[in-house]
Amino acid sequence: MTLNPATIVRTWVQGATLSETLVATDADGNPIDLTGYAGRMEVRSLPKDDPDSSALVTATVTVTDAASGVFNYSISSAQSSSISSMTYAELWSDLELYTTADADVIKPFVIRWKMKAEYTA
Repeated sequence: MTLNPATIVRTWVQGATLSETLVATDADGNPIDLTGYAGRMEVRSLPKDDPDSSALVTATVTVTDAASGVFNYSISSAQSSSISSMTYAELWSDLELYTTADADVIKPFVIRWKMKAEYTA
């Protein structure tokens, strides 16, 4: 399935757990049935298609309600602590939902992360 991924902007809070539940939709806004899909997301210093891009963190992506297109991504506090706002002003993630052997890959979102200084409780 081919989609034009929506770019969403989120705040990367260094040291915080970053988690969000999203819905994969088609061009008409209807949920995509994600039965048989898994997910992956790498946080990169540059967009994935940039030749100088490299993965800094790998997020956990879980399909939580396949029939309704619902999935969640999560980045642990240890992972978010490992990337300094002093080094990067922004980060990029291509979120992919895929079937076995990448027979079908859906890219519903590109996430542009704005950096924020370390979280303190």
